[in-house]
Amino acid sequence: MTVAGIPITVDLSWFVIFFLVTWSAGDLFRLWLPQASLPLVLGLGGVAALLLFASVLLHELSHSLVALMKGLKVEGITLFIFGGVSQMAREPDTPTDEVQIAIAGPALSFALSGMCLAVYLGSLPLGMEPVSALFLYLCLVNLALGIFNLVPAFPLDGGRVLRAWFWHESRSFTGATIAAARVGRTLAITLMVLGLLLALSTATLSGLWWVLIGIFLHRAASSSGEHARFKESLDGITVADVMSWSSRTVRDAGIPLGDNLAAPGEEAMAVLERMLRSGRTELPVLQDGVLVGMVTQRDILMAAQEAL
Repeated sequence: MTVAGIPITVDLSWFVIFFLVTWSAGDLFRLWLPQASLPLVLGLGGVAALLLFASVLLHELSHSLVALMKGLKVEGITLFIFGGVSQMAREPDTPTDEVQIAIAGPALSFALSGMCLAVYLGSLPLGMEPVSALFLYLCLVNLALGIFNLVPAFPLDGGRVLRAWFWHESRSFTGATIAAARVGRTLAITLMVLGLLLALSTATLSGLWWVLIGIFLHRAASSSGEHARFKESLDGITVADVMSWSSRTVRDAGIPLGDNLAAPGEEAMAVLERMLRSGRTELPVLQDGVLVGMVTQRDILMAAQEAL
C-alpha cells in the first residue's frame, strides 16, 4: 500500500497490539456501557483498534509529508507493535527543519483528539451511547499519543526537538544526536523502573507494558547514539584514506559516479551508506576515468574501529 507515493508496511508485530487494544478497549467499553452485550463491546474494541491504527498512520504521514516539503526523500512508513516510524533517506538539513518535521506528528494527534471530542459532545444529546463511547476513547488515545511523543526521549518526537536544540547550540549534528540519545536512554531507564514498580504495587500488566516500551526506547536511543559515534569516527576520512590502490589503468571514461562506483575524494561514510543501500560489499574507485583501486566495507569499518 502507498499513500502520496510513500510505501506503507505493516509489521507482523502490529497484529499483537491489535488484539491487545481490542481486548483492553473492550474492557473499558464494558465499564462505560454496562448494559451493552459482550459482542457489542468487543466489536467496539475492534473498531477502536482499527481507528487507532489509522490515527498512528496519520501521525506518521504528517511527519513524512512535512519531510517531503523540506526536500527529503521518504523511503517508507512501518507500523509495528510500539507505533510507527517514518524512514527518511537522510537527516534534515537544519535544526528548524528537524523541529517542524518532529512536531507535525503530535500536532496532528492533538487535532484528531479535538475532532473526536467534538463528535463525542455532538453525539451525547442524540443518545448514541456506543458512538459516544467510541469517540471519547479515540479522543483520549490521540491525546495520549500526542503527549507521549512529546516526551524528550530520543528517538521520540520530543527527543528530536531536543536534538534540534542541541544541534542549534553546538552546531554539531553528530554531537547533538549523541547528547539526545544519552537523555533518551536515561528517560527510558526511568520509565522501566517506574513501570516495574507499578507492576509490583498493583499486580497488573499495565506496568509491564511501560517496561517493554522503556526497553524499546533504550535500544532505539542506544542504536542512534552508537550510529552517531560511528559517523563521528569517520569524520574527515575519505575513500583515498582507506581504499586499496591498484596499478591497473583500465580506462572507463564517460562512466558517471553512481551507486556502483566511488571516487578517492568522497567521504568514506557516504560511500559506506551507498554500499549498504545497494547490498554491495566493495566498489571500484575511479579517478579521471581511470580505475585506481577498490574500497570495501571492511576497509571503512576497520578505519572507524581504529578511530574509536
